[in-house]
Amino acid sequence: MAFELYQLHVLMKAKEGNTEVAPIPSAVSRHLGCHQTMAYLSSDSIRHIFRKHPDLDMFELLHMPDMVRHGLWLTDYEKPHMAIVVYQPPDTSPRYASALKVTGSGFEPYMSSFYRLRDRDYRAKLKRGDVLRPHL
Repeated sequence: MAFELYQLHVLMKAKEGNTEVAPIPSAVSRHLGCHQTMAYLSSDSIRHIFRKHPDLDMFELLHMPDMVRHGLWLTDYEKPHMAIVVYQPPDTSPRYASALKVTGSGFEPYMSSFYRLRDRDYRAKLKRGDVLRPHL
């Protein structure tokens, strides 16, 4: 499963909606008490991402499915209803981070952010929680 640019553009323009991203690792589901095994990206979340990080482009979001499947998953001591995923695509320099937020009594797991991650921010994230699953 992968995103297509057209799919992301439609989602961004939709008043409401979501699209599947990728299956959530079982360690992450257990940690969050999540009953749904698929992560979603909502139209609200994609607009939030580009409002907060206008330096990103749509091509970078194409990494999100691989991020969910292969990234380093961390807990966040300050936000127990969330998990953080960090991913560095092969052969590229930027490292990305995203957060998975679970709502609706564990039935609505949404990717709520996506941004580039600097080295010092990466080290700080490693100190803020435990590893749920290492980078694959």
